Amino acid sequence: EELLRHADLGIEGVEVIPKDPEPPEIRFIHSNGADRATLDFGDESLGTRTWFAMLGPAVLSLDQGAVLLVDELDANLHPAMSVEVIRLFGDPRSNPKNAQLVFTSHDTTLFGNLPGGRALDRSQVWLTEKDDDGATELYALAAVKPRPDENLQRGYHEGRYGARPRIVPGNLAWSVGLEKIAEGDS
Repeated sequence: EELLRHADLGIEGVEVIPKDPEPPEIRFIHSNGADRATLDFGDESLGTRTWFAMLGPAVLSLDQGAVLLVDELDANLHPAMSVEVIRLFGDPRSNPKNAQLVFTSHDTTLFGNLPGGRALDRSQVWLTEKDDDGATELYALAAVKPRPDENLQRGYHEGRYGARPRIVPGNLAWSVGLEKIAEGDS
């Protein structure tokens, strides 16, 4: 519940209602001053549900010193919350058993300069790039040797490290416009 409160979701508690043999029903208790409301899990935002679903595996991994694999860490989470998950694993106070977090993400803010410092060191970032045959290559950001003081987020978006889709900005809108002209909708 403390991790739910930390996320600034307005949640002050959780009700778990057993439903044997079905999974339990989860309800969140929200407070706004003296007013309280209870919402079913399905009525919460995707961000709240994702944060809640992430907490169990993260706490278990930290408790056991295990590896936690997460596909698309940033899916439905505010970037500040994704950073907090990373920091849980990077802080020896919350991770005394050296659990590891391995995740995929499209959120480049995770290796940018953030309040509280970078969430990821350049040695912790790995990139993937598809070749012309569609095969994917995995390589360390450190292998492209960015400068120690380099803005990694900007460098990535400028294409210095590869691992970017081969799209031309604005080309999609231009292509859709051509289709409409071809259909006679000038």
